[in-house]
Amino acid sequence: MKFTNGYWMIRDGVDALYAREAYELAADATTESLNVLAPTSVVRGRYDTLNLPTFNVDITTPAEGVIRVCAEHWQGATEYPGFPLNADEPGNRDYVTVQANGNGDGEVGVNGADVTLTTGGLTVKVVKGAPWNLTFIGEDGKVLTESAGKSLGRFKLGAESNVTAQPVSEFGVTMDGSARDESDVFIAIQLHLSVGEDVYGLGERFGAYVKNGQSVDIWNEDGGTASEQGYKDIPFYMTSNGYGVLVNNRGHVSFEIGSENTEATINSFIDGMAERGIPLAAFHYDCYWMREFHWCDFEWDKRFFDDIESTLKRLHEDKGYLVRKPNGEVWQIDFWQAGMGLVDFTNPAAREWFKDKVKALLNQGVDSIKTDFGERIPRDVVWHDGSPKLSMHNWYTQLYNQAVFEAIEETYGKGNACLYARSATVGGQQKPVHWGGDCESTFNGMAQSLRAGLSLTSSGFGFWSHDIGGFEGAFPDPAVYKRWVAFGMLGSHSRLHGSTVYRVPWLFDEEDEKNGVALVPGQTAVDVVREFTKLKLELMPYVYQLGLQPHVNGTPVMRSMFVEFPDDPACRTLDRQYMFGPSMLVAPVFTYSGEVSYRFRCGCAIAA
Repeated sequence: MKFTNGYWMIRDGVDALYAREAYELAADATTESLNVLAPTSVVRGRYDTLNLPTFNVDITTPAEGVIRVCAEHWQGATEYPGFPLNADEPGNRDYVTVQANGNGDGEVGVNGADVTLTTGGLTVKVVKGAPWNLTFIGEDGKVLTESAGKSLGRFKLGAESNVTAQPVSEFGVTMDGSARDESDVFIAIQLHLSVGEDVYGLGERFGAYVKNGQSVDIWNEDGGTASEQGYKDIPFYMTSNGYGVLVNNRGHVSFEIGSENTEATINSFIDGMAERGIPLAAFHYDCYWMREFHWCDFEWDKRFFDDIESTLKRLHEDKGYLVRKPNGEVWQIDFWQAGMGLVDFTNPAAREWFKDKVKALLNQGVDSIKTDFGERIPRDVVWHDGSPKLSMHNWYTQLYNQAVFEAIEETYGKGNACLYARSATVGGQQKPVHWGGDCESTFNGMAQSLRAGLSLTSSGFGFWSHDIGGFEGAFPDPAVYKRWVAFGMLGSHSRLHGSTVYRVPWLFDEEDEKNGVALVPGQTAVDVVREFTKLKLELMPYVYQLGLQPHVNGTPVMRSMFVEFPDDPACRTLDRQYMFGPSMLVAPVFTYSGEVSYRFRCGCAIAA
């Protein structure tokens, strides 16, 4: 979202206000906070304080090594909710130091006075005077980043403004592409990037792993993997300078950066795996366990599952459990399922009703639930708890996944819940696991998936999976399938899954035979799946220890080379290989020839 026209000019129809100086500084050791009043023009005398808009900037530390900055223009404006964060209570924390050097008290203060807040090894500093400045300093005294000069701004859009916002649609940020359709007022901040500094994260993104030069909109969409959209948009990034930034806003944030299931079929798959000596730990029933046009009933399709006791009945009586339109009608759509509604998870009663539906399945012996979708959340609807409409688009997935996760925990006990979720937002890492969405069954789709996984695990998520063999494709190439199996088994969670064609390996061998391709012993799809499944089982003591790390210290199981080796400049842009924990380097093969290039670090086992 661009408000400027080049470096100097503002776009037509846009009224811009920028913080021009740090005028009044306050440091409070009791509340362990800083406060800065930043006017939108340099104040030379009292007369300059008339008719002068200001920014009020509060600076606090919710946890050691974390600094929170909240900048407001009008405190009486609508307050949009942020994400629930874990925060320490302020007061007498031994890792916090607040200092004031010189007199920063507005008119009577002296330019050059400063205030600092240090939390662990991170310090924020503001110096009284022009230009506006907010500097973040590392433990070694070096500047990590800063907001300086014309970098904190408020933009008001007039009727004739030509600022655009994406994505567009009923489920998008806007209906017609005009940013004014979202809001007529925006606030923005610019943080400095050093020469050679690389940016990573912003959720599960399928483009280049290094985000420099990209425009990224944080707005969950069901757009597939071969696009700029994402299923798990996270307003958090980290950089090669050793810091990360979270924009704590549940709404739209814009970054500009330098299956048919029958029991006979199921049994044939399970028996087929056993007959071929392929270990199998779980069988996933996808959405077609329900009757067509009845995916909201949570009832087994009795035509195919006649020996599974069904205890669920369709809810005919409206109890206010569904999201409504402003006119009071239930919001419905014919997408995926005719007349589909949307459960309002802000309604505690609806939440419990939905959990009861899930628990009925769990009580039948189902172990886990795949929480598909969660991205196509409409704009113009009314929520039970009165949440601002745009704030719910990205947040909905968290409430959805949380409800299902709770249902599993309440059935099987704390510590025994696991999802298989597609969409996510900040906090989603607490309800694992997530998979990479609808990827193409090609080498390009495989590479896109890897970039997405590296991006998501650089955004605070500890576990990530993907559809082995690719999801889209009438009949995936057996060569792609076999290479993808090797890639997919070297991760925390592995699933064979796709659209149209089953992803069991012998079907790919049959396709090769039909096309005259010789089945070489040890190189067939069945052989490859068997070999890498057994390899993963042999690695399970190592994988188990890796699986504990996201909980213990937030370290992901799958790590980009940059995350594992942040001090090695050569690792910053590598997005076709990854570390499977600290001791195994994985370099998937994305070519028919089998050629692969990778950077090797001493002390790593190699899987290529």
